Amino acid sequence: MTTNPSQNGPTLQSAAADLGYTPSDLRRHTNWWGAFVIGLAGTILVTGIAPVMVTALGAASIPPTVIITLSGWVLCLILAELAAMMPDRAGGSPSYAYPAYKDRWPRAAKHINGVTAWAYCWFPVAPLNMILASYYIANRFGLNTDAAHSFTAIHTPIAYWTLGISIVGILIFFIPAYLGIRFGAIFATVLGLLSMIPLTFIAIAWIFNPAVANFGELAGFHHLDGSSFFSGMNGYGWLSVYIAYGFLLSWNVIAM
Repeated sequence: MTTNPSQNGPTLQSAAADLGYTPSDLRRHTNWWGAFVIGLAGTILVTGIAPVMVTALGAASIPPTVIITLSGWVLCLILAELAAMMPDRAGGSPSYAYPAYKDRWPRAAKHINGVTAWAYCWFPVAPLNMILASYYIANRFGLNTDAAHSFTAIHTPIAYWTLGISIVGILIFFIPAYLGIRFGAIFATVLGLLSMIPLTFIAIAWIFNPAVANFGELAGFHHLDGSSFFSGMNGYGWLSVYIAYGFLLSWNVIAM
């Protein structure tokens, strides 16, 4: 599907005039498959933090995951409405923050836009997922990540291999973003197949050997140690624990 915004000039111009911004004549060069695989990236991103929650919280991680995912679904509906109102803007929620607040709070609008841009998923999630990937890569290739090969930043030890792999990985993912939506769709298709095929197999493999599944472990959504859903962890109350993990998961869900 290739559309030219100039064909709908009056519509875009009137929308831009009403909201007070300069239209950029954004061109659209994709089809339903491109939209599907790029949207699928959000779902795959969630799998980056979900295993961390499961291994730390056990079945207790399921309710927060469901609630936050549903909130992400509502966010998608809101973004769809904003996109229909401002079809000439691209870039997710940061693209709409300034026009939305500039009339009501003109002095605060630019700061709201800045905070929204910083908080948008790609800023915190890209390093987060690459750090997780770096641990896997370092483990598979026997790379040394002990304290002797690390440095400490803000009281947190960071292995040199972790830093290097993360930087290289982020730069590689910048390539499809720079080359545009067509190449990005191809890139997303390849990564989607490489990710979803093994993940789907893991999700359904128990069907071929039902004896390994113990659905009793889901009852009550207990923690790994058998404590209740409303039990604290590591000196923190249950609400603080779920908010902390939910905060990380919500960043991933925003990508959907």
